[in-house]
Amino acid sequence: MYSQRNPHQFINQFVDAVTVRPFLNDLRRMKQSAAIFRTLPRLVSTEAVRSATEAFDNPDEPKFLISGPDIRMTSGAVVAIAMTLNELCTNTTKFGALSVPQGLVEISWTLDQQTQRLHLTWTEKNGAAVRPPEKRSFGTRLIETLGRQLRGNVRLTYEPTGFVYTLDVPMASLTSAAA
Repeated sequence: MYSQRNPHQFINQFVDAVTVRPFLNDLRRMKQSAAIFRTLPRLVSTEAVRSATEAFDNPDEPKFLISGPDIRMTSGAVVAIAMTLNELCTNTTKFGALSVPQGLVEISWTLDQQTQRLHLTWTEKNGAAVRPPEKRSFGTRLIETLGRQLRGNVRLTYEPTGFVYTLDVPMASLTSAAA
């Protein structure tokens, strides 16, 4: 791969391999994750969530189990949920279930008709051992803030079996222009 005869070519290839390629891969992942905005801009569905997680998944051996009803909501609510999913995906590939080959992530949501609340759960399984971080990272603050922006309750749980994120939010916050 690297030229042993031409040191300048070697340096250029090395710099490309350690800086440019990872940057381009990150751009590709962000573009793929943004597919949720292009394809279903006001609908959260299993297809939309699958599209948002696709860049982090393995098509030969799917790592995400996704289930929930289709829910129409404002574009602002969709953006907040998509950003949360992107942050959770990034973290699970670095530190959580998807940092090991056997890891899985279950994403599910239900709508409680009686209370008119959406319950969304992200559960990591078969992954690396998790423990609460010593300090709150930017990503943790981001997903907590996005949940509060929707007037929801966010809970982060570091179970021995894996990390769990839950969002409990009033449907009115997802469907009104104020969301």
